[in-house]
Amino acid sequence: MSRKRYFLEVVIEEDDEVWCAYLPTIKEEMEERGLTEAKVFEAKSIKNDEFIFCEEVYEWSERGECGKWCDSYAPRNGKNGCCRHLGNGYEPTEKFKIIKLKNNAELK
Repeated sequence: MSRKRYFLEVVIEEDDEVWCAYLPTIKEEMEERGLTEAKVFEAKSIKNDEFIFCEEVYEWSERGECGKWCDSYAPRNGKNGCCRHLGNGYEPTEKFKIIKLKNNAELK
C-alpha cells in the first residue's frame, strides 16, 4: 500500500477546508461525493521550525503551544514534550494521477 498522501482536486477547487489523505480516504471521499473519477495531486511535506501540525485535530499551532490549548495533547514519553499527534503540514505538488472508481472498486 502506498504511504503517499494526496490532495483531491475537487476539494482544492471548492476552496473549502483543504486536506490531504491516503488513497483509501480519498476514495471514500470520492464515493461520498458521487465521483467515479478524480484527479489527485501528490502531497509534499512542509517543514517548519515555528509551527507544528496536529494530526488529531487538524490544526496548526505555534511550536511549544500545543499542550496549552489542545485536549488531545499526549506526550510521546508519557510526561511532557513532543506530542504523539505531532505531524507535518502538506502542500500539493504538480505531480498528479487520475483515480477511477467503479462499483466501489478502483480500476487500473
